[in-house]
Amino acid sequence: MFDSLRDWFEGLEQRERWMVTVCAVLVSVSGIYLLLVEPYLDHRQDLMTQAEEQRELLAWMQGAAAEIQALERAGRQTTAGSGQSLFGIVDSTSKEAELGRAVRQITPDGDHSVRVRMESARFDYTLKWLQALESEHGIEVTRVTFDQTNQSGRVNVALTLEREGA
Repeated sequence: MFDSLRDWFEGLEQRERWMVTVCAVLVSVSGIYLLLVEPYLDHRQDLMTQAEEQRELLAWMQGAAAEIQALERAGRQTTAGSGQSLFGIVDSTSKEAELGRAVRQITPDGDHSVRVRMESARFDYTLKWLQALESEHGIEVTRVTFDQTNQSGRVNVALTLEREGA
């Protein structure tokens, strides 16, 4: 096969051989560029774009984290600086959370802790209330017991709440 190709090439005039050689070089260079270089450059550009997007996302997340921390500190300072006692916060927020009728007893337990007993409280309202106490007032649950009732979605609850940082 190569012999016949060589014979064909040598049978061409000098000018035709020069044109075939130039065309072969151009086709080879174009093929290498299209098959190797261009896909590499495209992939590299995609990676650079992804890296930039990730940097922008990281910067946004860091800013959001700083803002969240500032808001949490401000919320805790407002709660602590409001002069409202732990007992008062627990009492008022339980009523706001529509759990006022379920609360049977709030008992101080030391300087920075209270015990709460609720009967037939809505479970979903109770969980939202406990989450709000922690996120908005810095009050965390240190001990909790849920007991079933005969009513669907309602529980008896005994818990101990403590102000964070106290």
